[in-house]
Amino acid sequence: MELVGTDHCTFNSTQKAFGSDDFRKIPNGVNGIEERMHIIWDSMVETGKITVTDYVRVTSTECAKIFNIYPRKGAILEGSDADIIILNPKRSFAMGTRTHHSRSDTNVYEGRKGKGMVEVTISRGRVVWEDGLNKGNCVLSLQMEAG
Repeated sequence: MELVGTDHCTFNSTQKAFGSDDFRKIPNGVNGIEERMHIIWDSMVETGKITVTDYVRVTSTECAKIFNIYPRKGAILEGSDADIIILNPKRSFAMGTRTHHSRSDTNVYEGRKGKGMVEVTISRGRVVWEDGLNKGNCVLSLQMEAG
């Protein structure tokens, strides 16, 4: 596995219904950015398919390299932006429309449960997300840049 990303582009149920008579008219895209780090931990690290080091590499370092923003992003080094997440590997999660922070009324991971929950997101050395609460101008897509 080289890297993991998401083509996050969520649509609500009304928008998805545009294609009820013709599947080709269904807008493409689903949620994923908020769920990505949890799902990868649960499905890959918890099952032993990748190591913790590989988790960091495929979710952060390689992405930053592709976007040519490494080592400013995707690394914990002197001079880097100090964008990190703190993931509790023992904490469980349950995904769905009642638990996500998206404005969408749908979630492709509805009912999915697992282990490995991001508890804190730090951007440029500031806590912007902690235990499900926005602590600043946090945009969930910043998680891609966490390193």
